[in-house]
Amino acid sequence: MDITDNYLFLGYTHPEPAHVRVYARENGAEVGILSPDDTVGNFSGWFDIRHPIRAIQRPDGEYIIFAEEDGRGKNIIYRWKSE
Repeated sequence: MDITDNYLFLGYTHPEPAHVRVYARENGAEVGILSPDDTVGNFSGWFDIRHPIRAIQRPDGEYIIFAEEDGRGKNIIYRWKSE
């Protein structure tokens, strides 16, 4: 997981494919789900290192989320902006 000023980004490996859920820090409400899309074959393996999720907020409010995962030896980079 990673925590920013306003959000908690938490990686899940079940149900597959692995995905990242976004929660509001102020009240714990789920506000988004990031899942692999067709650019990676809708597939993601398990998160298998100590800190597999890293979230960074850009000046325009968009978040870049790096997710390491062991399926096909890749990292997935998600872009997310709260509404």
